[in-house]
Formats: sequence, C-alpha cells, structure tokens
Amino acid sequence: MEQMVRMRQKGATVRFLDRFGGFCATETPVAGQWAWEENLSAHRYPALSTRLPRREVSVTDAGGGLLAKEHLWYVSGSKLRHDDVAVELGLTEGEKQMVSMGAYLLVWPDKKYVNTADVTDCGSMEQVNTVSSAVVTLCAADGSDITCTRSATAPANPAGGERWLDTSVTPPELKTWRTDSAAWEVESPTYVKLASPGIGAGLQSGDGLEVSGFSDESLNGVFPAEAAESDFVVIPGMVAATRSCYGRITVARTVPDMDFVTECDNRIWGCRYGTVDGQQVNEIYACKLGDFRNWRCYQGLSTDSYAAARGSDGPWTGAVTYGSQPLFFKANVLEKVYPSATGAHRIVSLGCRGVAAGCHRSLQIVDETLYYLSPQGVCAYTGSLPRAVSADLGRVVYDSAAAGGWDGCYYISMRRSDNGTWHLFTYDVQRRIWHRQDATHAAAFALWDGQLYCLTAEGRLFAMDGGDSDAPMEWAAESGPLQARSPGSQYVRRFVVRCETRGRFHLQVRYDDGPWEKGGTYEGHGQASFVLPVQPRRCNALYLRLSGNRPCRLDAIAAYWEGGSDQLW
Repeated sequence: MEQMVRMRQKGATVRFLDRFGGFCATETPVAGQWAWEENLSAHRYPALSTRLPRREVSVTDAGGGLLAKEHLWYVSGSKLRHDDVAVELGLTEGEKQMVSMGAYLLVWPDKKYVNTADVTDCGSMEQVNTVSSAVVTLCAADGSDITCTRSATAPANPAGGERWLDTSVTPPELKTWRTDSAAWEVESPTYVKLASPGIGAGLQSGDGLEVSGFSDESLNGVFPAEAAESDFVVIPGMVAATRSCYGRITVARTVPDMDFVTECDNRIWGCRYGTVDGQQVNEIYACKLGDFRNWRCYQGLSTDSYAAARGSDGPWTGAVTYGSQPLFFKANVLEKVYPSATGAHRIVSLGCRGVAAGCHRSLQIVDETLYYLSPQGVCAYTGSLPRAVSADLGRVVYDSAAAGGWDGCYYISMRRSDNGTWHLFTYDVQRRIWHRQDATHAAAFALWDGQLYCLTAEGRLFAMDGGDSDAPMEWAAESGPLQARSPGSQYVRRFVVRCETRGRFHLQVRYDDGPWEKGGTYEGHGQASFVLPVQPRRCNALYLRLSGNRPCRLDAIAAYWEGGSDQLW
C-alpha cells in the first residue's frame, strides 16, 4: 500500500511518496506510515487527509448508553431520551446496556423497558407482589370455581361429567366420571387460585412465577401462570379444601441478573458468572420466545425459556449476535449458541482469543466481519477462528474499548493501560490501514439514518460526519526514519509538497535523536505544489513532522537528498 519512488539526479537522490499507509507504532514503519498522528484518516486514500468534521448534536447528563431505532435514544440521568421526548424510567447511575427487541427498547442492568412506538408503555420487566394473606381454592384453568364431591370413597350412581375429589390418596386426586368408559378418570393438570387484593397486579397468563411464603411447600416454587388478574393468580396445584393462609406471601415474575445481553431470533440471550443466592453460577440464559419479561417458563414447549450451565472458566466479557448466532465471550473462550426452532438449543465452546475484560462495547460488525479488542489486540472474526488485525498498533496494551462501524471503517476508542491516555483509532477494513484521530473517550457508538454517532464519557453526542468542512482542525503526522541507515551520512536539501489546504501547513525535521527543527511553512489557498527548503545537515536517520490548522489533503511529498557515500539499498 505504501510507495516510495527513488530517482537519481546529478549529485542527489529524489525520493517521492504519493501513497500513505496510515498509523504504525512498530519499530519499523515502512515508507508512508506515521509513528504518530492527530486527526487523520484514510477516507481519501491514497492521499493522507484529515478526518471528517464532526457536529455536536447535544449534551446529556452522562454517557450511560446509546441505541438507534426509529430515533436515536440515549440515557440522560434517570431517563431515556430522543430529541425532545424523555421517558422517566428511574434508571440508576452508571453504564447501561441497551437492546432492541421489536418495538421495545430494553435497558440492563436496570431491567427496564419502553415501547418506542407508544412511550406510555414502559416500566420494569420484573413484577413482585407481596401480600400478608391469601385464600387458596381449587379451581378451573380460568380461575372459575369447580363443583365436586370431596370424600375418600367414590360417589354412588355418578352422572356423566360429575367430579370427585378423592381424598383417600396423598395428594388428593380430582376425577371425572366418563360414561363411555364407565370409569373415573384423573384430571391432570389441576389448578389452584391464590386470591388476595393486588396479588396478581402486573401479571398475565403465561408468566413464569416464583411463589413463596406458604407453609404448604407444594404451593411454593416456580409455576406458569394459567390466568392472572389484579386480585388473583391461577397456578398448577392441588388443595383438598379451600383455606386461608397468612404470612409474607410473594408472587413474582423475575429476570435474572446478567452480565451481558444480546437479541437473536426474537429472544433476549444473556450470561451470568458469579454468586447468586449463595450459589456459584456460570450460565447462559434465554427468555421465552417473543417475551423479554419471562425467563422462568418451563412447560416442555419450543417457546420455553432456556438456561444452561457452562464449564468454561472465568467471567464473561461480552456478548453479541453474529449472523443468526448469539456469541458469548470470555477472555480466552468463545461460546457459540446454535438456536433451535424446537427449543433444543446447543452451545459449543471454542478456545481462542476472546474479548478483553471491560471491552464488551468493542464488539462491532463491519462489512460482515466481527471486530473486537482481545487481550492480545484487535481481532477479526468471520465464523471460524479470530485473527489479529492490529499489528500496526505496536506492542501497546489497550483496555476499556468502545467501537462503532461505518462506511467500511471500524472506529475504536480505547485507553492505554500503561499511562491512562485515550485514543480514537479507525481501521479501514478493505485497505487494512489504521489511523489515529484524537483523544476522544467514547462511551458508545450507534449507526442511525446513515450516520455514525458517538456518545462521549462526558455526555456529549457527536455526529462523526456533519460539521463545517472548513472549520479549524489541528492535525499532525510524524514519520519514522525516512531511510535505512548506511555506513555513510546523508542530508536533505529540500522538500516538494503537493497538498490541498486553506490553512497553514508546517514541516519540521529531526536529525537522528535531535530536537524538532523548523523546515518550512506554507499558507494554503487550495491545491498547490510548493518547495520547503531546509538547512542541510548530515545524518543517519531523518524524521519528518507535518502539521496544520485546517482540513488538509496531502497528495505527495518529494525529498531531495545528497549523500556522502553510496546507499546500500
């Protein structure tokens, strides 16, 4: 991708560069690569150009989360917002994971939701109702009363359809007389109604409920709600007689605490590693098909909720949907879920470079390839094994990454682990060129209406291409050594530069390990070629620094060298 043309003139060598390869922090950058950059990009390759201008959209309370749907939604304090619409959800402080499922926008770890088509439909995914007493009655599936004979012996001369509660066995059995077989047939399942003011508030038929607080242990546990209204719920069960129960009785629809979540095939998938109710868990979950509120529905149906313990070691570090698969990462493991229409989901563990801790926001798909920051650098994944793509970033270790994808580029904001400085890089996935933009600390990115948006940790929301194309912009590029070392010494006479800018263009040079020295300045008025003479000085290695104060496109640069001995290459 880089090209250096050498031409011999009498007593001089002309070295001509017209293809620029981007950022390279290794010890041996090639011609056209830059050891340091500020506000540069590859969008006008093979020229070197400044990044696209940005436009500030708004300032929020904090950079807690960002998601694109029909509008660009972001977290603002305890609310979700877009434009002039604010939905109060009582969100806590801190980073949020925002997931889209149909018309709904879901927020973790708060477990809150909002219907973006009708923002009055919002609230908590969970519902916990606690009462001090409840009346428990044997009932039909819809909650209506049933009439039956309660006895230890069968009724004499029963009529067709007559019911008998056989109390001679434990637990009692509800039976129905069938005239076609002239026998009592056991009904299964049977249902009980738990009645108390407010016990069924916010619940509905089909919810997976956790019931606790009854002295009769057969009424405690996890049950599907057959019917529910404000003052009662119906669950599978059996009681011999109507009775009143007292104590702290709780009926709850709960959502598990999860480290990371993703949506795939009309389900929310999540993972959890840690201690839950005193037990160590390492699990992957899925909600009931089409119902993000229900995670404990187990009726043997293809639409059931799902939970699976995993054997891979260590905490989860990220989750994403790639193609038709939910992927769950640890630092050195990838867990691939194969969803099944029958509910027989399958998970395969793969030992490989996973997502670095704290870098779950770096998971981003660009041109059908998944990119993320691993403990060993940025990786690309296409379905088999990940491969490293960040050799040009050198041996520096980064962390706390967030990323976005747009126009064939992977944008990643990350922090140097050794000194805590922030850097926003772009990776052109087709040309495989890295560039450094600036020190933006991004909390989240989102692609909306054909535009990439960035929410910073300070709460500023930017459109990454939408500002004034001629606004002031400080930029810089510093080269590695411009030639290989040779036994003799060389010196540069002048540079000829061709660029387009309406601002100031500076050139500085550094000889060997010396300081930066002025090499020339040009006041631009558009596209032009100009000569920047320098004071000759013999050296083993020369370094070049270009900088300016307005958008610029550098098309080519030629260096005229004179030497004290023959070159070896």
